[in-house]
Amino acid sequence: MRSSLRFLRIRSGAVGLAVVVFVVAVAFFGRYVAPHDPNAPIGVPLTGPSSTAHLGTDFLGRDVLSRLLYGGRSVIGLAAA
Repeated sequence: MRSSLRFLRIRSGAVGLAVVVFVVAVAFFGRYVAPHDPNAPIGVPLTGPSSTAHLGTDFLGRDVLSRLLYGGRSVIGLAAA
């Protein structure tokens, strides 16, 4: 194994890489699995988790989970810049 991938032999290194790959995959593919349009109001503002909004709604009634999934790509791009 190459010396640059030596950290994969350690369990914490492999788990860390898996977490990073998962976060990046969610950031890039999240917009395709988001349950709602991130800008459309779907319910009463500031409600808690429910069957329609799994993380609740924000102060304008928009789905927090959809906004989180859509925003991941821009955050990753900003971090890379």
